[in-house]
Amino acid sequence: MYTNWKSRKFLAIASLFTVAAIASASYALVSLGLIGVPSYPQIVINLEFLKKDPSTGKFVDASGILNSKDVMVELQVNAIAPPTESDDIITLHSGVYAGKGPIVISSPLFQNLSREWVSVYKSRSINASNAYSGLIIRAIAFNTTSRQMIFQVYDSISYSPYQVANGNSLFITIQAENSTAKAVSIDTSYSKSVLLSSKAEEKQIGIDSRVDKLVAQITPENLTSYLPSDYFMNVNGKLYMKVPVMIANNTASTNNRIVAVLLTGG
Repeated sequence: MYTNWKSRKFLAIASLFTVAAIASASYALVSLGLIGVPSYPQIVINLEFLKKDPSTGKFVDASGILNSKDVMVELQVNAIAPPTESDDIITLHSGVYAGKGPIVISSPLFQNLSREWVSVYKSRSINASNAYSGLIIRAIAFNTTSRQMIFQVYDSISYSPYQVANGNSLFITIQAENSTAKAVSIDTSYSKSVLLSSKAEEKQIGIDSRVDKLVAQITPENLTSYLPSDYFMNVNGKLYMKVPVMIANNTASTNNRIVAVLLTGG
């Protein structure tokens, strides 16, 4: 089939317009933070609130309250610090959010700490791909008008520093119900791309709905006079102590309930 140069020129121009339109649309989505591969790993938290149906006793979804203009969520995410850091706990993010949708936390500190953990694992001859560290998450949903707390979650989450150090964002889904601060369930996954249709909006406001007060803090230094000296070890200027751990391993072919009790005396 013969096509003259004018037709080829027209097709080339049309193709350029098509590519430009696609690129422009993709850029717009990336600039909104809805799609793309971030320059460093994100933490994407999806909160699902549940309430018990009094007629059935079963949990039903109550996340719709987040669509109310009077409801906001105060969120704080802390990370267990590697021994290379001077602090034991490091705050990755603290903020207030409005609207139903995932909360996206963007902080290069998360990947930096994960890389430090991987280095620590390697120095201890531990396979970093099978090792885990932890996050401590506290989320409080409250009514800004009545100042009443509606839901709260205060729980710990295991994550893989190896995954984060290699550029994967951490996705966390937390199910919570209003009768307890402990999460009903926590699911985690990893992905290099962050694909979201919407997200919660961070608000630059301060909230006085709660006051944190340290009641007591017990560290290994407080216990050296009560426990034998071989319970303690100083590593890079930090004092560590042995912690009793018991693992109940079910080797049977069926699932059974195992009750384990550890008595420490006193």
